Amino acid sequence: MQTTFLPTNVREYIDKQIRAFIWGSSEGGRKIHLIDWETICNPKEEGGLGLRNATRMNEAFMLKIAWRLMAEPESLWASIVRAKYLRRMEGGWQPRTPGRLSNLWRGVLRILHLIPDAIMWNIKSGRSTRFWTDRWLQDDPVLADLAANLPQEALSLTVADMVLNGDWNISYLRAFLQDDSVSTIQLHPVPHEEGEDVAVWRYTPDGCFSLKTVYTLTDSLLLSL
Repeated sequence: MQTTFLPTNVREYIDKQIRAFIWGSSEGGRKIHLIDWETICNPKEEGGLGLRNATRMNEAFMLKIAWRLMAEPESLWASIVRAKYLRRMEGGWQPRTPGRLSNLWRGVLRILHLIPDAIMWNIKSGRSTRFWTDRWLQDDPVLADLAANLPQEALSLTVADMVLNGDWNISYLRAFLQDDSVSTIQLHPVPHEEGEDVAVWRYTPDGCFSLKTVYTLTDSLLLSL
């Protein structure tokens, strides 16, 4: 389940076996279900038993792998996978035209589009973070604050591209953004450090990925599949 996207019938079978155990059903007969399965899968603090739905848990594991692709860019495995299966586009990382894909990669592709909304970028050099479309300044991308039409080719500009002579390129920014947005950017340190920008998980206080947060956020994340 952690490294394979299970077929629907397998996930349903796992849940069926767990339900049969909880409710005391057997091949000889079924007992009355006093509580529905979704309630049982709720956290204990919400009145459930804290059991995990197989589909949601399997998808959470796929999201963990997708997260690691973004958060560990210098690791060998992530470099190979990104070079083979992904390409950098104006809107972020996009899958290449699929050929014969492994079951694992099919599962990751199923979940990959959720990653941009779940990540904030801690700027170092600013060379790997898209200025307009990635989340790095506030909860929403800078693109949400546009005050004028932006050329399509500008979407690929990085945070580092917005630096001119060691400071923010204010004249360029004012051509597309409102004054308060420009002021917010001016308060952000100008990128100058070496090294890759760091992916931060938005849903935990320490910025580290957590399977628990993914599972509890299923309604807003995984159910958008």
